[in-house]
Amino acid sequence: MNGVAPALIQNTSILPGSVEALAKSKSHILLHKQANRGIEIPIGRLGYPEEIAETVLLMVKNSYLTNKVYALDGGLFVQ
Repeated sequence: MNGVAPALIQNTSILPGSVEALAKSKSHILLHKQANRGIEIPIGRLGYPEEIAETVLLMVKNSYLTNKVYALDGGLFVQ
């Protein structure tokens, strides 16, 4: 069994809601924190959905790969 553990990915919802939902709620503090999340990631940006898809494709193509979980987090969490 293999898996992918993505962190913050562009153009996806950020829990508890998307940036657009935060803007509508006029919660400027939360919106500011979410907008600056990319700065906290060591590589300096959010991930792209294509990067997640490429990793999943790699796992599907390689039948000899087992028991791996790929953390796609741009260095956010030290392993």
